[in-house]
Amino acid sequence: MIKVVPDTNIMLSGMLGFPGYPRKILNLSLAKKIVLYGSEETFAEFKEKILVKRVQKYWKKQIYTPEKLVLDYRSLIKIVEPYEVLEGVSITRDKDDDIWFRVAKACGAQIIISGDKDVLDIKNYDGIRAVTGKRFIDSLEKLNLGKIY
Repeated sequence: MIKVVPDTNIMLSGMLGFPGYPRKILNLSLAKKIVLYGSEETFAEFKEKILVKRVQKYWKKQIYTPEKLVLDYRSLIKIVEPYEVLEGVSITRDKDDDIWFRVAKACGAQIIISGDKDVLDIKNYDGIRAVTGKRFIDSLEKLNLGKIY
C-alpha cells in the first residue's frame, strides 16, 4: 500500500468534487489503493480553510456543510502524530509547511502531494518526495499501464 501525505488544498479540492487530480487521489484512497495521512495539526488547518469565503459558496448551494467536510476528512485521513519528529529542523522556506514532512516521516510515507511552491521546491528530503497531484497520478498510470479514475 502506498502511503501518501496530501496537503490541505489537495484534500479540499478533491472533496468539493472538482474533476482532476485531487479527486483521482481521493478515489484511489476510497478504492484502498493508497493510504492518506495527516495529523491533528493538518486537520486544524483543514478546518480553518473550509471556513474561507470561497468555500462558503458551496454551502449556499447546500452541496456541502463544514460539518460534512470535517467528517469526510476524518474518514479519509489516517491521523498520526509526529510529536518531536524533525522538530527544530527547518525544511521549507515557510516553517508551517514543514508539518507535511514531519507527518510523512512519522508514518513512513515517501510522497507528499501538494500544489504549494515552498513544499514542491523540496524535491527530496530524507527519502520523502514532494510532487504535484498530476505527477503522482501520471506516475501511477505509467506503473499500472492504465487510467486512474
